[in-house]
Amino acid sequence: MRDDRVLVYTALRVESACLPQSLRNSARVIRSGMGRRRAQIAAARGLAVEQARGVAVAGLCAGTGADVRTGDVLLASELRRPDGVRVQAAGSRALAAALRRRGLRARSATLASVARIAGPSERAYLAAEGVDGVDMESAWLAD
Repeated sequence: MRDDRVLVYTALRVESACLPQSLRNSARVIRSGMGRRRAQIAAARGLAVEQARGVAVAGLCAGTGADVRTGDVLLASELRRPDGVRVQAAGSRALAAALRRRGLRARSATLASVARIAGPSERAYLAAEGVDGVDMESAWLAD
């Protein structure tokens, strides 16, 4: 693989299919599958064989706060795991600003990764803890 490409992880086929063709042509897209275990395996395998200038995770998440709307682009500045581990993600503010200039509703955000789909009460709890969105892979892909 070329050193100038970005490695992009998505959990599901539908998430990969939603990526613009230009990104799919210029990046190496790897589907991890859903959940912690699959994300950890995909991250280890991808990083072991790929040489990339950056890594990104693209996909869907559930918004936890009233200010998160369908179609918002949340770029993780912090990823939280259920065991309390927090992973900092650099560059989200700059990327959010660039996406806003292109007309997208984008912002840096705190995302939590959980073991199973978060119901309304879990999302409300996470929102009270300062979490903007919840998924099932990002924190483990970032490890």
